Amino acid sequence: MRIACRARWIGGTLGFWCLALPFMAGPLPAGEGEAAWQKVDTEEQLLKDTHQIMTPGLFDRGAVTKVAFPVDGTPVEIKLPHEGVGADGKPRPPLQGALRQRAIWLDLDGDKKPGAKEISAIGPDGDAGPFAYAASYADGASGIYTFKLQATRVAGEFLIVRLCARVARPTKKNAVVLIDDDGNGLYNDVGRDAILVDTQPVSYLGRQMYLGEQLFELVVHPSGTTIELRPMAHYQAGRVNLFKEYTYPQKAENLRIHTVIAQGTDASFGFSPQQPTRDLPVGAYDLVFALFERATERVYMLKGDKTSFSVDANKEVTVKWGGPIRANFTATAAGPEISLSPPSFVGVAGESYFPSDYRKIPFYGYLNVYQKDRRGNLSDRTENKATDKFPYDANGELKPLVFEYRRNDELQLAIEYRSGILGPVRGERRLSHNPR
Repeated sequence: MRIACRARWIGGTLGFWCLALPFMAGPLPAGEGEAAWQKVDTEEQLLKDTHQIMTPGLFDRGAVTKVAFPVDGTPVEIKLPHEGVGADGKPRPPLQGALRQRAIWLDLDGDKKPGAKEISAIGPDGDAGPFAYAASYADGASGIYTFKLQATRVAGEFLIVRLCARVARPTKKNAVVLIDDDGNGLYNDVGRDAILVDTQPVSYLGRQMYLGEQLFELVVHPSGTTIELRPMAHYQAGRVNLFKEYTYPQKAENLRIHTVIAQGTDASFGFSPQQPTRDLPVGAYDLVFALFERATERVYMLKGDKTSFSVDANKEVTVKWGGPIRANFTATAAGPEISLSPPSFVGVAGESYFPSDYRKIPFYGYLNVYQKDRRGNLSDRTENKATDKFPYDANGELKPLVFEYRRNDELQLAIEYRSGILGPVRGERRLSHNPR
């Protein structure tokens, strides 16, 4: 049996009534007319650090807003909301900032003069801030947006990383946390921003969300100061189990899987070993993100070529993913120099795994030479000629590993990573080497 609930706002309170339905049944039929949209205001919540709420944007940085500061100290625009007019009746100017002498200046008050609270030195980890900016929006809303700037491997380039969230409480028992995960000062970017509802695993923001067992339609205002929601009616659902066919790369104590996100057209939903199943509206989905943690090591996962699946009404669907993990890399030669690229780690569904910081666990490369038998023919035996660790940058991202070898030989290039999450992973490539 499955308990299906309907909800309706009555006198400012979200009330529920439930019926026991057969397994996989959809929501109860709508009553007379649709439920009205309910507006709920949010409150700002400052975060102690960026990882207080771990979201996809902290690891997959492709969609995070970037700022490119000229090295000569020229001010540039910081792309954060500045709609409307100021106290002087004039349009609000965009936020400006500059990189000067290993420090960041942001003109937070718009007077074009550096103030004590507008300057932050760049720390050894490449971070500057926090900064508190009075953002304003086209609908007249405004709010303080707190963030820091984090250096990338590109000179003068920084990411805008959120240090705040917006919290809505539709009922006394429910909390909806909105996170501007792409760092543009807007909270309504479907598929890019993040949402955390009660004790559910974090997921990308969508147009639907669960409160308890009830599915709601959701609208988030750009400023994040208000959300609108109403119980969703007239939909069909199927059950998704994301851990029935998941294979752990290795059995590890204290492994935590924070979230596994299934993303569809209208919504994303988070899963975990503690919440492995969920009823989702019918449609096409993809396994787009997962986050693993063990001790000081973190690994995140992005979708592959076999991670998509469809949800059909009143049926259960599973996805085969996980181990064993294989390592892919390229080996190229230019004269005596042989370069091994940073690897990619791939699971059985083609999903890609990325250690968040290679400084935690050393990553090794090997240069081996194939040996010849008594007749001068190449055998499968190899002799190691060089071993070294892959170098990494200030953010813990790998750089290519370069060996120098000056003899004509048939080489085996190998890489090895002994992860507490992915397990021992090894990859090999063969290269006919002629240094001339």
